Amino acid sequence: MKDMNRPQIWSFKTSQFNQSIGDCLHMLSEDEKIKAGKYRFNKDMKIYVLARATLRFIISKYLKVDPNEIHFTYSKYQKPSLLKPKTNLHFNVSHSGERVLIGFTEDSVLGVDIELIKYTEELTDVARRFFSDNEVSDFLTLSGEDQSIGFFNCWTRKEAFIKAVGQGLSFPLKEFDVSLLPAKEARLLSTHFNLKEKDKWSLFDIPMDGPYKAALALPKNVSGFDFTEITGLDDIQILS
Repeated sequence: MKDMNRPQIWSFKTSQFNQSIGDCLHMLSEDEKIKAGKYRFNKDMKIYVLARATLRFIISKYLKVDPNEIHFTYSKYQKPSLLKPKTNLHFNVSHSGERVLIGFTEDSVLGVDIELIKYTEELTDVARRFFSDNEVSDFLTLSGEDQSIGFFNCWTRKEAFIKAVGQGLSFPLKEFDVSLLPAKEARLLSTHFNLKEKDKWSLFDIPMDGPYKAALALPKNVSGFDFTEITGLDDIQILS
């Protein structure tokens, strides 16, 4: 498997993906096909199928196995991980709008999150409910477009962090602070539950075209990550 000293991030737009739903369905397990069939809206089913097929295909390239030989297990918080084959490869998936984001690391969990930026009057209420006191203070210094950007800076960074922790929204969002001001780099500023914990983490923005914000978090000090944009499975090349 490729030696990944840096996290590997893959992304695609569903509208530009050149594999058919039928081709991708063949790569899914029976339980994944059943879940796909339960989606009420076709666009949600399409995102799920393309994301799961791409996840399986990339893992198969990393581990040099058939996509159908890959089996997942799920924590009590429904975070997936690899059951078979046994490996030190970790992954995380996020999608919003027509964008799918998949991240991989070796020897460390990770979290990725992507959000379609929305300009609504409800952002302040949501921020007061979920952000820490320090984050709310920073958020309220912003106005107009900057306020929406600041909100989604904060939201994606916090989501990426709790997805890496693996406890979902059961993890108290007010127990840690992230940077959110548009001119500031992504940083984990403090971890109130354990003051030394923040020093273990790396937090990054993932640059996206269009109206999206995305973030990567992992409990490991790394200098950066590698990003690959694809339009189909044929674009996926893993160098040994």
